[in-house]
Amino acid sequence: MMSRGVERTMSPKSIGRSRGRRLGVKVIEGLTALLILAGGSAPLLGCEDGTAVPDPENNPGLVGDCKVLLEIRDELAGEGYLNWTAGLALDEWYGVTVSGSPGRVSSLSLFSDQLTGEIPTELGQLSSLQGLYLYNNQLTGEIPTELGQLSSL
Repeated sequence: MMSRGVERTMSPKSIGRSRGRRLGVKVIEGLTALLILAGGSAPLLGCEDGTAVPDPENNPGLVGDCKVLLEIRDELAGEGYLNWTAGLALDEWYGVTVSGSPGRVSSLSLFSDQLTGEIPTELGQLSSLQGLYLYNNQLTGEIPTELGQLSSL
């Protein structure tokens, strides 16, 4: 006999929701790529519409953190992949820890993730950042001086 937790986790309904969420993320990423190819810029609406950041009116700092991370995602990842997208709740973004009240990005744990980009200067805008773990990647360039301004890091 299966436990209730296993039944809920493996139900066709929950499997369908999981697949639907993954498909939704892929659709948003695809549309964003098309917009960029057409000469537009990546939309940052999810940071302010309640999708990536819950209750954005009362979490302006987290909205700002979200925008920074979306701006730097591709520069940091290089040929690697980060699932950071406006169509996914920020607490589901790989390697991102949100803490405090109101919530702020407090840690980025992206070690051994095959990242090949550069460390973006914009990370210095994450004023509540306490941990930055980027080791065992193939990142290039200088360590931005802006990181030295983060008093909690």
